Amino acid sequence: MAYSFFDARSNKVISFIVREADPNATVVKQCFRQGVELHGVPGEVYFDNGKDYRSKSFSRDYPLSLVNQIGIGCVYATPYHGQAKTVERFFRTFTDRFSRRFNTYTGSNAKIRPECMQIPNKDILPQAPTLEEFQNLLSSYISEYNNTPSRGIDLGGKCPNEVFYSNLHTKRVISNLDALRILCGNFEERVVHKNGVSIKNNTYYHERLAHHVGEKVTVAFDPADIDTINIFDMENRAICSAYAKIRTMFRHTSEEDYNKAAKEKKQARAAIRKYKPTRDMDIHSIIARNQVMERDFSQTGNVSTLEQFSPKAAMNVEILEASLQSVGTRRLREDEESISETLLRAYQKQA
Repeated sequence: MAYSFFDARSNKVISFIVREADPNATVVKQCFRQGVELHGVPGEVYFDNGKDYRSKSFSRDYPLSLVNQIGIGCVYATPYHGQAKTVERFFRTFTDRFSRRFNTYTGSNAKIRPECMQIPNKDILPQAPTLEEFQNLLSSYISEYNNTPSRGIDLGGKCPNEVFYSNLHTKRVISNLDALRILCGNFEERVVHKNGVSIKNNTYYHERLAHHVGEKVTVAFDPADIDTINIFDMENRAICSAYAKIRTMFRHTSEEDYNKAAKEKKQARAAIRKYKPTRDMDIHSIIARNQVMERDFSQTGNVSTLEQFSPKAAMNVEILEASLQSVGTRRLREDEESISETLLRAYQKQA
């Protein structure tokens, strides 16, 4: 989520602090984009020290970084210094005044999880609001918070919006939202081949790329719509926009769609590898394999075993086994043992 607030201690408007349960550079940039669209371009941003806030998107050393393209400064909180993260106090307020409004509030950890919510997640899901409902409620709460007078000494009894706008002497904006979308997208380097460039197992082509075959280029794309990409040379000059050769007929394809599909494919491959040996084996081989696994398990000592044979039963077994001792049966038993050992070694290698 993105927030803006006025820091009375530094007498500055501190823009867009991002906090996510599972943050990454893409999430940070998309939240930043929403903040810029609503409130304008900040003079500087105040970040945590997480690796995602120190990615090349916010690096002064990368020409296509967001901070270089828009012209903003970056300030990082002092490491291992809780007082440097003044926004943390807001998150406690946010939890008490907003999160607890929902019947499905489960707390930040298992120890404070309400008793009524100590049920499986699959049972909680039907009670939860939809994403659209949550976004609307969150937007209303942020507006309510920003227009409520503060009891804190830093704001002098004024509401956050009143302090914010009274100190906002110049508002820097980006009117071209398409340009902002590109700047807040993802950037990857690729080499142009004769069919174009490849991203996420898809190929993108434009006739202008024919003059750049074999060259390294920078590809920029919006993670919410990866059907179209923008291609730049290494001097940050635009070459073209290119469409994906494979597109669905249903909606725009997002980066998350690709990631989800790749995960499913990986799981399917793992399942195939697991069951492929069984598919190629006959019934007797499977029986032999299972018996080898049983014998191996019994010999590992993973479980306590107790001999249940009585002396008489043991003697009967010896008598019966002795009746089978002949040259032919011994050879057969030796062959079976050889097959079992071979199967065992093969499956140990695959494990």
